[in-house]
Amino acid sequence: MATATPSVLVPLAATHQEDNARQLAEAGGALIVAQEEVDRAPVEVQQLLFDGRRLGEMSEAAAGIAPRGAAERVAAVLKEAAGV
Repeated sequence: MATATPSVLVPLAATHQEDNARQLAEAGGALIVAQEEVDRAPVEVQQLLFDGRRLGEMSEAAAGIAPRGAAERVAAVLKEAAGV
């Protein structure tokens, strides 16, 4: 994840959003809240805000899911393909 920001995600069920959210959550960088439980999301965010240790762990996990510089490399490939 480019910013290594811990996340509370509410993905659309049975879509790529859910697949992507699950991957990040399994790595430890996010929590998933099901759409039918969306009212729980603010509670999860508030709990995280007061748990610096857990935020740090989630940030490290999120940082580890994508190689450093991946976004820049993807942008460079897209610019080259577009002839920019």
